Amino acid sequence: MLEHSAISVYYKQVLDIFNTLDIAEQSIKTIDNWISLVENHANQIVSKKDDKEKRMNDFRGDMLEILAEIFFKNSVFDDRFGLQKYTIADSTSDYGVDATGYNVNGHKCAVQCKYRANPNPTGDDQIKYEDLTKTYFDGRENHECDLDKPHTVFLFTTASTYSFVIDVNFKDKLVFLGRRQLSEIIHQNNNFWAIANSQIKEFFEK
Repeated sequence: MLEHSAISVYYKQVLDIFNTLDIAEQSIKTIDNWISLVENHANQIVSKKDDKEKRMNDFRGDMLEILAEIFFKNSVFDDRFGLQKYTIADSTSDYGVDATGYNVNGHKCAVQCKYRANPNPTGDDQIKYEDLTKTYFDGRENHECDLDKPHTVFLFTTASTYSFVIDVNFKDKLVFLGRRQLSEIIHQNNNFWAIANSQIKEFFEK
């Protein structure tokens, strides 16, 4: 059962995004088209001029966290990136960790989701070392994650790249699920998008 609170907050948008991909032709069922749908809805957000960009970014981030929850809860069996007991972090205390779960070795892991419309972000838009250091310290201090172990810091993102400094410092701790990796799994995958849409609908039936 899905738990992310943004499913209720943005229920019309969430239903439209996942239903559109579920009923679409197989060639349309891609992460790129999912991003296009998210961008279309983000651009329709009505807000005061001074906080519209923040609300749009919050919406984008929430949509990715929902996609991550669906992805991980249906990939528990995969010893490359499967996580048991996937749990959404408390949104009121989100200092870097978006979710937690236990990897194949039983270690508690931290998950960070980073939405990027551009697959190859640069400059301020690039995923930086500082972004994951916040995840690391939040995971250790507030979530009791086993982040001294290998394969315990998960970066789930629609970007294809990140700062090389992350590799230098995180080494074998990082599990990277970027646009290319996600595309290999859910690209034109009828079952994935059908399950995603079904679980979104089940959320409203509980």
